[in-house]
Amino acid sequence: MCEDCVKLAEGILDVTGYPYRRALTQVELEHGDVDRVREDIDAAEQRVAKAGAPLVRKMVAQLYDEMRPLVESGDVAGIARVRASHTAELAAALKVAVNANVKAGKQQVRDSAKKAGVKLAAKPPGKDVKKALPYILAKSDAISEQVAAQIEATVRFQALKAARAAEYLEDDFDAGARALVASATSLGRESYAVGRVFGYDEVKQDIAEVVYTAILDDKVCDVCLEADGTTYTEDDIDAGFDSAPNDGCLGGSFCRCYTVLIYR
Repeated sequence: MCEDCVKLAEGILDVTGYPYRRALTQVELEHGDVDRVREDIDAAEQRVAKAGAPLVRKMVAQLYDEMRPLVESGDVAGIARVRASHTAELAAALKVAVNANVKAGKQQVRDSAKKAGVKLAAKPPGKDVKKALPYILAKSDAISEQVAAQIEATVRFQALKAARAAEYLEDDFDAGARALVASATSLGRESYAVGRVFGYDEVKQDIAEVVYTAILDDKVCDVCLEADGTTYTEDDIDAGFDSAPNDGCLGGSFCRCYTVLIYR
């Protein structure tokens, strides 16, 4: 792999560093653990990017190795049949990152509860939360297929133009890198949120209020901006926790809003 491509691989890891959208409120200062959550979400996105970067390089190199002789011989049908390898490896690597993110999300809630003097439940009361982890692991498979397909399509496009493969290696790697960055942001944030769900299930009996905050998003959409600061109590506690990341966010799965837990 050329030196420029290696630099590009390193560059796609810089997917973090979101500045605060506004000054912290008193609730966030006292109960939000904002710095910890933001660092955790940044790290979660970065884990996914780091896990996938070597596999993106392998995919591009493998596709060019297989397509180059087909380009030289003019075998258009053969080019169309080439498929990206390493997809299963990518899925496995993403799952390792996902598991680490889930643990980090759960630990953040547990640590905030301990700081508030809350005794953690020996056996979490909820059962539905157990469905969340298989979902996010399955999404790792889907994202690996999506990234592979995008890289495959980009490389094939260049090959079908009968271009010399090496001349376009950087451009096609860049396309694969962009696909991975998008996946890292989505999967990293979602897997961390799943971990917080696990943690929340252990402490929700001791939570008095849940406050929605959009502080983590410097490009907050109108939907999340309207929800910012919403407070949930009593019967709405579960709904409050589920309110962020926001399903209605105009950024979709890129939403970085979260909930502040205020203990009794």
